[in-house]
Amino acid sequence: MLKFDHYLHQYLLRHQLSHLEGNCHTEIEGVSIYRSTRGHERQPLLYQSGIIALAAGRKTVFGGGQRFQYSANDYLVVGVPLPLECEAVCDGEQALMGIAVNFTRARLMRCVSRLEQLGFCAPAKQKDPLCGLHCRAKDGEINEILLRIAKTLNHPLTAQLIGEALVDELLYQVLMHESGAALINLARQEGKASKIARSLDYIHRHYAEPLTVNFLAQEVGMSVSAFHTAFKSVTFLPPLQYLKQVRLNKAKELIQLQGKRVSEAAVLVGYQSSSQFSREFKRQFAHTPGAMAEREYPVAS
Repeated sequence: MLKFDHYLHQYLLRHQLSHLEGNCHTEIEGVSIYRSTRGHERQPLLYQSGIIALAAGRKTVFGGGQRFQYSANDYLVVGVPLPLECEAVCDGEQALMGIAVNFTRARLMRCVSRLEQLGFCAPAKQKDPLCGLHCRAKDGEINEILLRIAKTLNHPLTAQLIGEALVDELLYQVLMHESGAALINLARQEGKASKIARSLDYIHRHYAEPLTVNFLAQEVGMSVSAFHTAFKSVTFLPPLQYLKQVRLNKAKELIQLQGKRVSEAAVLVGYQSSSQFSREFKRQFAHTPGAMAEREYPVAS
């Protein structure tokens, strides 16, 4: 049987991306392929909600005082968008390669609702962080679905016909695992984790606006103190620190991927002072915004 990495490599060859350094989107919405021959040192990255699986190489993700190391034998789940730190290492001369299957909260809610309609009950005890961040060894079902997704990517019509269903199938398998409880709680209408997930959706739509903790707490019907505590328990960060990291990561994307000027990027992400933006940017990424424009953009996969 052909392996996971074969199908990913085949896809890159077919799209003339065999020398890709970074990330490319595919015909299946939310699914992207990552490849790097160099890896990268530990650095801040903004992870989206999703399931990440490597075909080759190793990555270590740092967040909330914990470290999550994964390789071709594992998969990483991120339940909400999180500013984390990541280190990527290639195995010898083989390029680091993997796939990211991102999902929206709407998709997560739809899948959880369907499971509950069919009588599925999540485990009572939740071992993982409230954000759903965890790393697990691939079992037979996860391996088989990932293989089918990678294989389907090489058939554009099939990818458009059944790609979305394959993504749902992968998410269902993750949800039904004993570690799916955190994701299920994020999708429910009530509960502090779900309210913070709603707040994160709002932040990622309106990060350039002058948001306050009072306003964000009111948006989800919580007191300021309860919101602050719950927010930190889900994201590992206080609300305003999280907002700042989102803004800085978005600015980094604008500068490195879209070629925006530093002053323009600062305004687009909500900074009124270019000097403050430059100071905080350098503190976060160890490089000035101008110097960062010349560096390769790493991808959170």
